[in-house]
Amino acid sequence: MPTSPGALLSKATEHMDRGEPDKAEVLIERFMKQFPKEERTTQLMMNYHIVAARLHTRKTEHLDAVRHCMESLRLAEQTGDAGAKAGTLRWLGHIDWRRGDYHMGLEHLEQGLKKAREAAAKDVEGSILIEMGNCLINLKHVEAARVKYKEAIALFGPSSSCRELSRALNNLGDTYLQCNELVTAIEYFDKSKAVPTKDPNMKAWAMMNKAECLFKMDRLEDAKREVGESLPIMKRTGDMFGFSMANAMMGIILSRIGRSEEGEQHLITSRKIAHDIGMPVHEATVVRDLGMLYLQKGDKGAARKFFEEARAVFKEHDSKINLARVETDLETLDKGH
Repeated sequence: MPTSPGALLSKATEHMDRGEPDKAEVLIERFMKQFPKEERTTQLMMNYHIVAARLHTRKTEHLDAVRHCMESLRLAEQTGDAGAKAGTLRWLGHIDWRRGDYHMGLEHLEQGLKKAREAAAKDVEGSILIEMGNCLINLKHVEAARVKYKEAIALFGPSSSCRELSRALNNLGDTYLQCNELVTAIEYFDKSKAVPTKDPNMKAWAMMNKAECLFKMDRLEDAKREVGESLPIMKRTGDMFGFSMANAMMGIILSRIGRSEEGEQHLITSRKIAHDIGMPVHEATVVRDLGMLYLQKGDKGAARKFFEEARAVFKEHDSKINLARVETDLETLDKGH
């Protein structure tokens, strides 16, 4: 067990990188209780607030996460630490993305990118580029997102975070998935899975995204196996966003193979989690999935209700890529009448 305050926070950061938020929480609580205020330097407090922000983000306690980020920013401004400011703005942008505020996310991330380059903090720069890609893809700027992910991958050298490299490869694969370039997408998801990261969630996300490709290829049993392996990992590590996504994917697969009641239960579980963790755009994608399930069952009235509910949320958050999909669903439904 680390004894110095710096070692304690470093270990807490390591636990977050490994997907072990419970262990990280124990250590940051110990940091605040064990070390008196005079021993908590400004640098240590900036580190503490970043770890705390990550922890609250993982627990989907977004307001608490923002509060810690703002305190870290205040301290970074006092010290003129461009690297710390960049790292904090990265997490603010990530929180914005989770809440569906993509334009604000890009504002924070542009500021962070400038500071990361000023500090020559390549790993932070790479992480910011990933977050920018995540916002851009929701705004239907798929090619721009792809460029950001490729730039991030080029920045991650041998000493960089394997977790972030895995994430960049996975998200790059997603840009090809969005364009139905499924073979290329699978290549990137497999590359992401192969990165030796200590966080099992990275492999689980790649498996889940690969499942969507296999589903679109009508390889339903293969898709079911991939997402079935990812579900318990997401649950064990407390990644409720991932767990919600995996439940939704399983729901879609089961409904396609004729197990619509089981599929609907997975989708209802997914929607409840999405609602509880405050991710409205993700919740709306699950609502759209419920619409697809009811359309498959022949209940066009229920399907329309779900599609229209999802469309309202996508419009509110300017999620152009999802809005285009649900509007196509509604047009198809209208033609069916």
